[in-house]
Amino acid sequence: MKKKFRFISIFTLAITILCSCSKSSIKIDSFKDKVFANKENLIYIVGKENKMSKIFKENDLVLISLKNPSSYKIFKNAKVTKKDKKNFLTCDNLTLNLEIENEKTLKDTDKNVEYKEIDKNDIEKKNIFSKLDSENKVDVTDEIDKISNKSFTSDSGVSIIVALHENKELSVFVKENGKEKNYKNAKLVKENEKTYVKADNFPYKLLYKSINMLVDENTNIEYKLNNKR
Repeated sequence: MKKKFRFISIFTLAITILCSCSKSSIKIDSFKDKVFANKENLIYIVGKENKMSKIFKENDLVLISLKNPSSYKIFKNAKVTKKDKKNFLTCDNLTLNLEIENEKTLKDTDKNVEYKEIDKNDIEKKNIFSKLDSENKVDVTDEIDKISNKSFTSDSGVSIIVALHENKELSVFVKENGKEKNYKNAKLVKENEKTYVKADNFPYKLLYKSINMLVDENTNIEYKLNNKR
């Protein structure tokens, strides 16, 4: 009887260890190229087979509002992180606490809202991602070349530079009080017939008013082309 009890105990322990190992071995690759959704938002984890949009890069987590797809946000370096013996999907500067319930379900633990995996084909039929490429992104050669690598300065002396790199990627540099901040993955985006300069975690709502002026609509501060640069 003791031998039987000991065998059952060892067997139970082995199963527990195997289960815990399987949970801890969840990799970000299990979520790449998948779309998760609830009634309000979509979450897309970008993988190597990305065909949704040229805007996105591998390991990006894209959060898209279904009401206004053009207001999407991109978070870099998606990965699986363990917190309090639970697995979470995390990214740079992502404020959502996305617990991984399983490979088909994510849960926003702050709002107690789940994101369920959905068929990518259904999303493609709705053209949500293609609209980001065709309708919202302004042609680089027609517009960005006109303002790239030029300095726009406010009356208070704050400078904004849209830098076009050799690889055709864009960054926004903000210079203020001798300090410089760099915001990557910049782009021009159309919203309600207006054109804005956007970048990852860029705090300005920067309207591209003309090739000589940018305006932060949050503060109504004008940034005029600095011809002295």
